[in-house]
Amino acid sequence: MPTSRPRWSDEGEDLALLAPHYRDAHDQVGAERALEVLTRAGERALDVLAGKDAAGYLEAARSHATVLAHNDGTSALLERLGDAQQTAGRLDAAVAAWEEALEAYRQSGDHTAVARLHQRLAFAVWDQGRFERAQELLAEGFAALPVTGPDLGLGLRETHARLVLRLGDLPTVRAEVGRLRAAGQRAGSLRTIAVADMIDGDAQLREGPASQAHQTYLRALTIAERLADPALIEQIHRPLTMVELMLDGPEPARRRGLYALQVARTFGVPPLEMASRLLLVLVDFHGGDWEQAQRGAIELLALGHRVSSVRAAVAGLIGQALVFTFRGDIAEAAACLTEARTALGPRPADRRMVTLIQTIEAQVARERGDPDQAVAAAADLATNWLISPAFSLAVLGGTQIAAGGLDAALGTADRLKQFGPRALYPAALAKELMGLVHGTRGDQMTALRELGRATERFTTLAMPFDVARCRLQWSLAAPPKRRDEAVIAAQSSLTVFTAVGARRYADRARRLLRGSVDVKGPAGQSVVTIDVDLIPPQPQSSLTSLRPEEPPRPDVEPAADSSAEPAGEAAPVRRPTRMGRPRYRRLIYAGAAMTLAVAGTAVGLLILNRSDPPAKPRHPAGAAFSATSPWRLVIIDRMSDDSGCSVTVTNTGTGEKRY
Repeated sequence: MPTSRPRWSDEGEDLALLAPHYRDAHDQVGAERALEVLTRAGERALDVLAGKDAAGYLEAARSHATVLAHNDGTSALLERLGDAQQTAGRLDAAVAAWEEALEAYRQSGDHTAVARLHQRLAFAVWDQGRFERAQELLAEGFAALPVTGPDLGLGLRETHARLVLRLGDLPTVRAEVGRLRAAGQRAGSLRTIAVADMIDGDAQLREGPASQAHQTYLRALTIAERLADPALIEQIHRPLTMVELMLDGPEPARRRGLYALQVARTFGVPPLEMASRLLLVLVDFHGGDWEQAQRGAIELLALGHRVSSVRAAVAGLIGQALVFTFRGDIAEAAACLTEARTALGPRPADRRMVTLIQTIEAQVARERGDPDQAVAAAADLATNWLISPAFSLAVLGGTQIAAGGLDAALGTADRLKQFGPRALYPAALAKELMGLVHGTRGDQMTALRELGRATERFTTLAMPFDVARCRLQWSLAAPPKRRDEAVIAAQSSLTVFTAVGARRYADRARRLLRGSVDVKGPAGQSVVTIDVDLIPPQPQSSLTSLRPEEPPRPDVEPAADSSAEPAGEAAPVRRPTRMGRPRYRRLIYAGAAMTLAVAGTAVGLLILNRSDPPAKPRHPAGAAFSATSPWRLVIIDRMSDDSGCSVTVTNTGTGEKRY
């Protein structure tokens, strides 16, 4: 007895097997059956945001729908085809499909669908750069609303508010938010009110205190949780994550981001995790966990390739480029950025993702010593809507200083201050920029004060790399009389740079610590003070140590050797007049000999201190040791007689002296 064909809900595996054959068979199969199979396959692919596969199935289904001219589902099929093309990153194809769907809906008199398509098209053509056309589409959508159904325009009004926000016209945004909130209250739509609050928070973040925006986002979140709307909850958590990074640092932001990721996973659609995963990469980077940030970026890239999500793949490339840049792998970072731009295409739909690319491109140009290119890359950061506002503005300020635009950099510092005193991260970045500007202008005391305050704020925020960067800058700006403090600060910076794998920054710290020689003394004496650096090059991070040894790249600064001169102008050498050059040579020979002696003494002390093995080894087998502080060697030659010279060796960390 023949059995009936199974229901589609019971033949998921059959659908996966049949769909490719129906797609490739073209007109060699029955149009009605092919339309059914391909449409369902396209819907299933779109449900998991597999845009490329969905577009292929739905495009094939469309060709069969054309044969069946009587089919009433053509308009819906065209709309879903546009959704698939957008998900696949093909914006032009999406717009073309949606325009056809809009015309079909108009002919059928489906006012709800007409309003929805005007809303989608307005966003899409905006992303194409057709701003005036986007406004026209919204106006046409409002005009097409029936008098008896004004509530259908809630989505159009929401879209209008979001697009005005992108323009940066904040007074108009506030007016639109007020209208959107009032419309939501009239319609009894709590979701619309929550969306109005979220847009209001975005506007507040662009012009005022971050703490005020934080409260507005929390109000929107309360409504979303009352509605038990997981999509809206996850969407609100995105800006909350970055605002809490600005207010309180990486730890609160990480908790917020992890919760957002947990909510996103409840949908069972991996591409929907993209935004939360990218934010966690940024938070881990700022928190100094660069290994985790890179792992997260690699996972994002793999996710993008696995489900054919362009945005996820681009997000992974951006995350990798960020870590590569600050670790000094400039060629790798540039390659990631180039690949990301290629994937986004000439007219990228996600402008905020582009601002993150521009931020890293500006930093790459700075690392390459090209301030003009850095300024060009960062040009749009002052006016665009940014994913990470404080970080992007700080990079902008750094490029301005590198290019000599000190007044512009102070203006950027003022922008950072606008986030308010409670926003500790932007406040610390502002202090750092001000310190660098004053240092460049020769105002040493003000520079040290501002950099010191920035260090305190970064310490409070538990942002170790930023602390280390400011301490190194402070060390470079410190006057000779504060050399002891500068050495200690540079040593602590070197420890952090080594831990996170920031090789270029570590090289700069080593250059400051190595070979610092000062020759001075009162009348009748010549004093040579040598800071002996007992910090050998540290092993690289676990990630980079797995790479094969490579020849030096032209875009990476070579590490300074122990004979390199310290930064800044060297002190003039005072030469004795009575004994002439032989006495000075003796002084230097003694210094060189004692340098080796001190190094041997320090090694001996370290060995003696380790005579009792600790319960748990502090260093892995084969790792290089490092002394906790350098030794200072002082040689005094009394030129009034020929009695030789006295030598004092002082441990700058413990104060211990040897004669």
